[in-house]
Order: sequence, then C-alpha cells, then structure tokens
Amino acid sequence: MSKFKKMTAVVLSVIMLVCMFAIPAGAANTKSSLIDVALDSVIKGSKSIVNLGQSLYLVNTENGSDIYRIGEDELKTWRSSGKLTPKKVTLSSDIPEGVYLRPEEYFTSSKGYAVISYYDSETYSNPVKVVKYDKSSNKITTVYNVLSDERISGMTTDGYISINSNGNSSIKIVSPNGKTLKTIKDANSSGFTWTSKYGYYIKWKNNKCTLYCYDTSGKTQKISKTYNSISIVYARYGGKAYPVGYIYSNISYGSDDYDEKDPNKGVYFTTLDGKFTAKMSQSFKVSYDKNNTYSFQPYGNGFEYLNGSVAVLTLLAKDENYPNDNPGSSYGTILVSLKNGKFNVLNNDYMSYSTEDGKIFTVSNYKNDKKIYGYINNKGKKLALSFDSAADFANGAKYTVVMKNGSAYVIDRKMNKVSESLKLKNTDSCQLFNETGTLWGYTTTDEKVHLVTYKGAIAA
Repeated sequence: MSKFKKMTAVVLSVIMLVCMFAIPAGAANTKSSLIDVALDSVIKGSKSIVNLGQSLYLVNTENGSDIYRIGEDELKTWRSSGKLTPKKVTLSSDIPEGVYLRPEEYFTSSKGYAVISYYDSETYSNPVKVVKYDKSSNKITTVYNVLSDERISGMTTDGYISINSNGNSSIKIVSPNGKTLKTIKDANSSGFTWTSKYGYYIKWKNNKCTLYCYDTSGKTQKISKTYNSISIVYARYGGKAYPVGYIYSNISYGSDDYDEKDPNKGVYFTTLDGKFTAKMSQSFKVSYDKNNTYSFQPYGNGFEYLNGSVAVLTLLAKDENYPNDNPGSSYGTILVSLKNGKFNVLNNDYMSYSTEDGKIFTVSNYKNDKKIYGYINNKGKKLALSFDSAADFANGAKYTVVMKNGSAYVIDRKMNKVSESLKLKNTDSCQLFNETGTLWGYTTTDEKVHLVTYKGAIAA
C-alpha cells in the first residue's frame, strides 16, 4: 500500500493537486536541477507522511504520530546546505504522546484551524479536537473538545465549526474561540465548507421538505420552495466535498407516477444560486463504452467538479430494460457546460477528469492495458495525452509535475518541459506536496517515501 495515506474519503494525491507554483514567468526556458532525499533519513523511523496544509505534515512512525513544519525557510536551507531539517511542532498538552493522529479537517488557510482525532487506548474512546496552529511559537493548541454525541460536519477557513448533535437532529455553531453561538433545532446539516461561510440543511414539515442555509452567526435563510423530496448535491474541490446544488421532486415516495413531460412529476437539479436548473432525464454516451447509455447520478458526490458554467458529471450506466430505475454500477465521467437548462457535452473521451482552476483539466484513459494521463482545456480540446502520471495545474499556477518513462519533470501550461528529468526508481507516480509547488514526493515499491525540491531558477 502506498505510504501517501488517505485522508477523509479522499486520497492524498488529490490534496496534493491544490498546490501552487511560485515560479517567475521568465523561467520557462530555464532547466533547473532537482534534489531528492529519503524521508526516513531526515525523520528517523518515519513510515508515512500526510500533507495537512500550510506547510504542516503528519508523520507516522512505529511509535505514533508527530507533526512537522517544512516551509519555505526549511526548503531554502535544504537547497543551500544540501540538508533538509523539518521543524517538529509542539502539540497541545492534552494530546497524549505515542498516539496515531487522524486529520478530520485540514489546515486550509493561514488562520491555522484544523480538526484531529486519535484512539485513546486507556479510555477506549476516539477523542476529536478542534486545534489551532501558531506559526510564531510553532505550537498546536486545542480550541474545542468535541463531545461524544457530536459530529463535526464542516469548518470554515477562519475556524467556525458546524456540529451535528442529538442524533443529527440539530446543528450547533461554534466560534473560533470554542464558544457555542447558536443551536438550530430539527435540522440535519451538510456543514460549513472552506469554500464559503454557509452551511445547508433540509427541514421537514407535514411530509414536505424545504432547503435552508445558515451563516456563521446562525442566521437562517430559505433557499428553495417546498417539495416532496430534496437531496443536497456535492462536488469535490481540493480534496474535499462541498455542496453545489440540490435535487427536488414532487413525486410521491414509492409511486410510479414519473412523467417526463409533466413539471409536477419530474425530477430536477438546480444550483444553489438558482441560476441553472435541468430536468434529470438526459442520457449520455461515453466514447470508451459505446454499448451503454449513461445517466447523471447526482446523489452524494454528483460532480467531480462544478464552478460557474463548467462541470464534470458523475455518470452511471442505465439499464435499458428498467429506464425509470436507479442506474447500474458502470461508472463514467464527462465534461459539460451548464447552459439553457441542459448539460451540454464538451468532452466524453476520457475515463477521468480533474481540475483545480477550471481552465485546464487532467484526464486519463487506458491504452494497451496501460493508464495514460494528459490535459485538455475547458472547451474540451486535447493539449497532451502522453504521460504515465500527471498532477493538476493549481489555481493561478503556471507549472505542474508529470512523469514519463520512469522520469519526473516540470511542464508549463503550453506542455513545454521546463526542468531537467529526475529518474525515479521503483515507482510509477509522483505528487505535488505543498502550497507553493516547491516540494513534491513519491513512494517506492519498497515503501520508502522520498521528497524532492528544485534548485535553480525554477525555485527562485
């Protein structure tokens, strides 16, 4: 198993794709050198590493977890001296030594808030703590201890928390200093997200439901009309799920009165801002599976990406013998635009699509039983399809990392190679590994984690 561990419901490589390259525009024609170090040579006994965000890393050893800082200062020293020295973070005194920490919410901004948990063998419990990191003291302190009957459903970048409590029947809003601001009763929350300061919940009354939103002060606002059923739909961004819309219908539960032509008997999707609504009756084809017809499957993470008028839909194959039933298990994705009440296909050639900026999408397919990676633009035009591994272009970044024929190197948005190649032994993939794009890593087949940075103009 790769030592780049999974975070909550998302693999680490997805988190790595949020990184941004701090590279001067004039450096595109300059080949820089790359330097490589094994993690266990700088942190003794290290077995795996997880990027927590904001230059903080969770390192697991045989004796538990520690958190280290590998920021720009540490990278500059590494480049000049040839030695990487991660800075160990002091943990809050209420977090026992020798436990394995699990990140629940990552350090998504310079405000320094996150959520961690661990297993306490003495009490046979799983404490969950909201923590804050202070860069000046290089210390993490506990802000709020989550109660046993509470579940954190989300957090904003500035530390406001939404908590489902009382069997998920109410929402508690907690401020960055750990103070409970308000409790919203009879509401099951989708939680705050770091993409906004709003959370969403569905409220039932007389077997009908309505969608509401709430802000960090606890103020609520009605979002939808009242329907027989509503489901919140999510997209993934930066390794996390966030609400983007909802499905609604006036069809009675368990009835067979679906009528595609009757507006009162259809199923619809609409974005949270109300700017786009589409009937859930479209069918799609994907080029790599021409024998099946696919339908949009919006329940759960219905979108791989959605921002503005461009989206990547999650699809499942339909059973032509039972057209009104739930789709089957064959999975697909396509790139679409949201326009005129329809999902308009921009590209259906690839098995996967991902993006961080909505301008360039990383895609993959199989060729001769081998997975290949490349890039297309947001119009669906192919830019390249020749890599063995590829990372997304982060928002605002000019460069990213790819791998081909056993070597990794940096490319720009025109698909030009802008660094020397680094031959990687016993691995077939690499991941961007920090917020500035100056650190990346890979794991070998013998489960050794390596870190790599750039030396020269590309890292200036």
